[in-house]
Amino acid sequence: MLTEFGAHFTDIALWGTKVQGPRSVVATGGKFRNNEDEIPDTQQVIYEYDNLILQYSVLHHSSFGPNGDPGAARNGSCGTQFHGTKGTLFVDRAGYRLPPQYVRLRESRPSQVRPDVWYQDERFFGFYYTTETRPEYGDSSIQHQAHFRNFFDCVKSRKDPNSNVESGYYTNTVCRLGDIAYRLGRRIRWDNATEQVFDDPEANKLVVGTYRSPWIPKGL
Repeated sequence: MLTEFGAHFTDIALWGTKVQGPRSVVATGGKFRNNEDEIPDTQQVIYEYDNLILQYSVLHHSSFGPNGDPGAARNGSCGTQFHGTKGTLFVDRAGYRLPPQYVRLRESRPSQVRPDVWYQDERFFGFYYTTETRPEYGDSSIQHQAHFRNFFDCVKSRKDPNSNVESGYYTNTVCRLGDIAYRLGRRIRWDNATEQVFDDPEANKLVVGTYRSPWIPKGL
């Protein structure tokens, strides 16, 4: 699910954040639902970049996201979330949701703290929460048609499509690094310039992969 279906979500995350290869990757997971398969049905992968953290979650047993969010579609929380300081954008193939970040304020009235009550919550201190903007929602299913139309137009014009080979390469790189970190059971550090894992020959063997003759790329 990480290197197959996960490519669709990772591609959106990389497109939205304008990043490529991560600095480091750590992954954990297991087969808690179906022990007959090799692929984990529950998995968490953390990618570290210079200015953001990318998390990918696999939850075969649940239609809710890692934070309990049911998502925007009937098949559950199956999409990409961008967490910012002013709001969170959830995007999937059914549309998007953009709830703003809550801001905590304090009323000017005197505090109503009761020292004899141990279960006080923030309401006793005069705190309340509000937002600076209203939430936004959108539902649409025209993404597929626009995506196909762009590809067909570029076949005729010979221009690069919106999702070109290079973007697909970086998506595949990120997904495979998560799989490698999971299989090795340790954190790996990635050099995006040389396309090698730092100081880890075993990981680099998995980066290159195994090829059978005569389908061996030159230089291997």
